Amino acid sequence: MRSCKSALWLAAALLLGSCALFAQTPTAEVNGSVVDSSGGTVPGADVKVTNEDTNIVSDTDTNQDGAFTIVNLPPGNYVLSAEKSGFKTISLPVFTLDVNQTLTEKLTMQVGSSSETVTVSAQGALLQSSSAELGTTIAPTVGVIHWAVASWSRTARDAAGGILASVVR
Repeated sequence: MRSCKSALWLAAALLLGSCALFAQTPTAEVNGSVVDSSGGTVPGADVKVTNEDTNIVSDTDTNQDGAFTIVNLPPGNYVLSAEKSGFKTISLPVFTLDVNQTLTEKLTMQVGSSSETVTVSAQGALLQSSSAELGTTIAPTVGVIHWAVASWSRTARDAAGGILASVVR
């Protein structure tokens, strides 16, 4: 009886653990700070990350230290911009985010009207200095994914059934 309970707990743990694997979402992050031309922080600036492929905008305001973080961005091509009253709007050129990538940027705003836009045209290579994690983006193929999930499900079911069958005997 005791081994039957152990086997049931093991099977339940395997099934629950497999659910957690499918619940993970591969996303990216953009963070950094906004400063003025003298290097002082700019709290309350509206920072936006716009997905160029879907036109979905994710935004946040900088905190009292001028820092910002925007998380859960799906892989894609983005434009980063910041605006605040009394400053010219700043916009970075299109960049690509991949799975598990964290882009850290320091945006320098110039005093002026927010209707004026400063577009940064010379930008160094995007370097992920915030994290040592690696990620990659794989184009989904529905048939292959369905086969892999079905195959994995059969394997897990057969393994759990084999454990339970040997315990019940």
